[in-house]
Amino acid sequence: MIAMDKRLMVSVLGSAGVLLLAVSTVVAMNMTKKEAEKREMEVQRPLIKVVEAFPEAVSFDVESRGTVAPHTETTLVAEVSGRVVEVSSVLCAGGVFEAGELLLRLDDGDYRASLMGAEAELARCEVKLLQEKALAEQALRDWTALGRDPADAGLLVLREPQLKEAEADVQSARAALEHARRNCERTRICAPYRGMVRERTANLGQYVSPGTPVAQVFAIDYAEVRLPLMAEDLRFVRVPDGTDGGSEAGAEVRLRSRFGQAREWKAELVRKEGVVDPQTRVMHVVARVEDPYGSNGKSGALAMGCFVEASISGVSQSGVVVLPRHALRDNRYVLVVDGESRLYSRAVDVLRNDSDRVFIREGLSKGDRVCVSPMDVMVEGMYVEVVASQAESVTDGQPADASEEESGNGE
Repeated sequence: MIAMDKRLMVSVLGSAGVLLLAVSTVVAMNMTKKEAEKREMEVQRPLIKVVEAFPEAVSFDVESRGTVAPHTETTLVAEVSGRVVEVSSVLCAGGVFEAGELLLRLDDGDYRASLMGAEAELARCEVKLLQEKALAEQALRDWTALGRDPADAGLLVLREPQLKEAEADVQSARAALEHARRNCERTRICAPYRGMVRERTANLGQYVSPGTPVAQVFAIDYAEVRLPLMAEDLRFVRVPDGTDGGSEAGAEVRLRSRFGQAREWKAELVRKEGVVDPQTRVMHVVARVEDPYGSNGKSGALAMGCFVEASISGVSQSGVVVLPRHALRDNRYVLVVDGESRLYSRAVDVLRNDSDRVFIREGLSKGDRVCVSPMDVMVEGMYVEVVASQAESVTDGQPADASEEESGNGE
């Protein structure tokens, strides 16, 4: 029993010694430890590219397309019947003629005979009128020779009914003569203006009746091109409205055609049609091309019916900031980096945009740094690291639809 107590005592003393040693060791370590160095957690800043805002004057060119058409096109028809006895060498598809030039002639034998008959009838009526005037004067002299007052002479005495009938016959004969003369002139079909033949439908020896088409022609002094414009483009284009008597000059237009050899022509906007197409929601403006077939030798021919691409010189706007299209977020704001490298969103007023660029009218000042990099997560006031601050080309970088992609990346 005594032996067991001794062993227990030894065990307790051993445990107490170990415990005391551990406590001493802990106390010694606490007394000799160095205080840990405090360091702030480093947060990695997103790397972004920026461009500096620079307000400038910008001219907006508007693109459109259209088809060249003549301003005047006419179907020439026969006004009298007859057989075609002469056809001009220029009366063929593509033939060019001058104003008043004879294009086609009908047999006028019957009409010349009618003209001679009308002249003879007029001469007969004029002789009859002279006779009636002489008889009326003689009747008046006979009346006064009997000692009667001329004022009492009646209409029958003075032969006034016969005189009026003779005068009416002369007028009728003159009208018939004019009609016969015009029929003779109508056997000659002449050009109403300087133009070109689109199609000939009458040939030599053919008998035509009044109203029979003989040719389709159009004027070539100038041509017109109808250009469709959307409402947002129309406000950047200067189009005469006709209220100043036509003194206002329209916007300059450059036309390009790839039909045959590529060429370019100058044109000018002359009017707008004033009606919105209910199907396409566009309004057409009309550009005029002087001398489309190049008779002055300064340009090549711009053929009617040719499809052309048009670049319209738009109005100039000052104080506009031009940025890459993908710099605009959600079509209403941009991201701006301040002097402390913090990132903030800023609402802007967009004047216009195209596939590559966006034109900011208000919201940015000169020197503002605008982020052009995509942002997966954006928090107002977050710190960023700018890796490029030089001006970047507005057509470089991301594609035109980058703004739509960015708008879905946590902005």
